[in-house]
Amino acid sequence: MFLAIPNNPTGTVLSAAEVELFHSRLPGHVVLVLDLAYGEFLPPAELSHLMGLAGAHDNVIALRTFSKAYGLAALRVGWMLAPAWMQGGLNMLRGVGNVNAVAQAAAEAAVRDTGFVAQVVRDTATEREFLARHLTRLGLPFVPGLGNFLLTRFPDAPGRALDDFLGAAMARHGIWLRPVGEPGFQGFSRIGLGTREENELLVEALDRFIAAD
Repeated sequence: MFLAIPNNPTGTVLSAAEVELFHSRLPGHVVLVLDLAYGEFLPPAELSHLMGLAGAHDNVIALRTFSKAYGLAALRVGWMLAPAWMQGGLNMLRGVGNVNAVAQAAAEAAVRDTGFVAQVVRDTATEREFLARHLTRLGLPFVPGLGNFLLTRFPDAPGRALDDFLGAAMARHGIWLRPVGEPGFQGFSRIGLGTREENELLVEALDRFIAAD
């Protein structure tokens, strides 16, 4: 059973207490995998609780990555906390190559730079609130979440749909939004948060798009 916390693409969160209760009701042979790729954006106590859950049980795994808050997406570095009895079998499933030495060195440096990650988390919260405020003003519904993105729904009306925005306004501003292709998310875009300058450019494009005749 896989649980992503915060979830992708919605950014929604299950509390550590809810996850613990859910785990307590699972049969012992079912493995619970906690995908914590966006875990740094959780309250620290919640993340610690979830990691503790993985460390305390023989059927819980936690997955982490350096691709999000640490900013090392291009290096493709991830890690896992798993029970000792699983590690041999899981190691056999990966490819013959390991994470390369450059990526390992970058990850080692990044994990020590706690100040940078804390600043990223603070900036992300600030920009998430900024974008949420403008999406509300523009009447674009979004899912409140704790990731570094906001899942936003565009209207179904001709000329106002997501495809229209991507094909016209975005091309002029050099911004690309990711459409969500999963079933049930027609018309939704998972808008990734950028710098304040980048987010202001996005809001400007949205303003012009919504106000156009």
